[in-house]
Amino acid sequence: CGASAEAIGLALELARKAPECAFPLFLSPELVEHWVGELSSCPNLLILLDSGSPGWQAAAALLRDARRFFGYFIRCSSEACGSEVLSGAWVHALLGHGGSMAFCLPEEHCPAGLALHLYSYVEQARNNQQYPLLLMDYYRDVLLVDEVISDSPRYLEFLADGRAVTYEDGRQQP
Repeated sequence: CGASAEAIGLALELARKAPECAFPLFLSPELVEHWVGELSSCPNLLILLDSGSPGWQAAAALLRDARRFFGYFIRCSSEACGSEVLSGAWVHALLGHGGSMAFCLPEEHCPAGLALHLYSYVEQARNNQQYPLLLMDYYRDVLLVDEVISDSPRYLEFLADGRAVTYEDGRQQP
C-alpha cells in the first residue's frame, strides 16, 4: 500500500520504466492531494483508494476532477468487514464517487470460510453485473489470470515494510 512518499515515488519510477505494464497502487486517501498531478502523468498506474480510511470520498473527488481512472479497495480481516461487503453496504457507499472498480483483499487474519464467501459474492455480483463497478477479489482473481497465462499460478507480493507474502486459502499469508 502506498502509505509513504517513498513508496509512491518507487511505484512511479517502476511504472515509468515499464510503460507497457500496468501496476496497481494501493493508496491511502490522505496522500492523493499532494500526488494527484504526478499520479495523473503515469497512465499505467491503477490508483486504488483505501475505502476503509477517512477521507476517501474527497480523494475520489480529486481523482475524478483530474479525469483519472481509479478504483477502490477494502481490506477484510474480520466478520464485521465481511458483513459490510456481503450485505452490499460497501459497494453502495462507493457508488456515485467516480471509481470504476472495487477490490476486496481478504487479509491473513480473515477466516478461510469468510474469504470463500467474499469471493463467491464478488464473483456473483460481477457475473450478474449487479453494480456499475467491476468487483474483484484481488488474490483469487490475480491467480485466475495467472492460471490462464501459465500452468502453475503463483502469487508473491512485497509489502512496503519489505516483508514478502503469498496467497493461500483466499487470503494473504505471511
